[in-house]
Amino acid sequence: MSELAPEVQRARFRLMLDHPFLASAVARLPLREADSTDVPTMATDGYRILYSLEFARSLTPDECVGVLAHEVLHCVFGHLERRQSRDPVLWNVAIDYATNECLVACGFTLPSSRLWDAKYANLTAEEIYELLYQTVPPKRLKGFDLHLSPDLGIARAYRDVSDPSPGELGDLRQQLAREVISKLPGRLPALWKQELERLESRRVPWQELLARFFTATLQSDFRLFPPNKRHLWQGLYLPSVGGLGPRQVVVAIDTSGSMRTSDLQLILAEVDAFRAVAACELRLIQADAAIASDRHFDPWDLAHPDPGPSTVVGRGGTSFRPVFEAIEQQAGQSGYLPDCLVYFTDGYGEFPVKAPAYPVLWVAVESSKATFPFGEVLRF
Repeated sequence: MSELAPEVQRARFRLMLDHPFLASAVARLPLREADSTDVPTMATDGYRILYSLEFARSLTPDECVGVLAHEVLHCVFGHLERRQSRDPVLWNVAIDYATNECLVACGFTLPSSRLWDAKYANLTAEEIYELLYQTVPPKRLKGFDLHLSPDLGIARAYRDVSDPSPGELGDLRQQLAREVISKLPGRLPALWKQELERLESRRVPWQELLARFFTATLQSDFRLFPPNKRHLWQGLYLPSVGGLGPRQVVVAIDTSGSMRTSDLQLILAEVDAFRAVAACELRLIQADAAIASDRHFDPWDLAHPDPGPSTVVGRGGTSFRPVFEAIEQQAGQSGYLPDCLVYFTDGYGEFPVKAPAYPVLWVAVESSKATFPFGEVLRF
């Protein structure tokens, strides 16, 4: 790695000495100079920190320490990984507000181009994002640094063969977060701990938790008769899972106007993955105040190139009752209830008067403040 510019080297040492709770992170995250055409200020891809020499020299010594700390916190807080399906431009603004609030509260000096507002004090990046989403055109706001997706050409250009794998990087980030928490002085605001706890809560993705819900009744014995129907269309006779597993899973998607399009797209993209784990029939219902779409998929449908849903229908008001009524109606015709209902929603609508006789899992958007009268709740 090329030698660091004296201005940056001094800022690095000062950050480690004056703020020992960040010392380990500063020492273990790679820092290198980048071409100013690639990185005009400073940037991070969640692991590596890049800087423009011209930009570093334009800062006061205190500002250089503050900007370097800003990049380090993006890495420690796992901000790039926490974006999920959120709008990238608006998410970049939100994480800058959250990071700068942490730094300003601790007396760091930042450039005048910083994104900071006292009204976002004590709010996490996710909470700030929700407020910005409702009120602020994202293109009007821009901070002093860049957040580089690992897939971008600029990020790839500065990679090294010794870079950690995604799993190793996750382990490193968790270790750094624990070290920061253990050494945080008592005077630091609660927001530091809130941001670190958000990172900790992402250790098990919501997709994995949902998969566990689907597979709770599956058994692991394999048998050749009957064969696995999922692969018959290819002429392959593979073992099927023995014993009783889920017969039918109903997935309901709240497509009312209050649900964001980005969340709905993420949900639709995951549905087939869940069904692959469950290996059962799927009834997929899209509903707002009424049933807008009701489709049935057999276990082997997933094997086809274009098996599942891709279009959102609805976008009106919200009532959860039509979905439960449709399930009861089908049960009266078929003689059996589904093994479970998974309902994706923001939680704002009319609920049934009483809980049904089958398990219900509400998968609620993270911003939802709604309470659910029955069933389990998972937030994404």
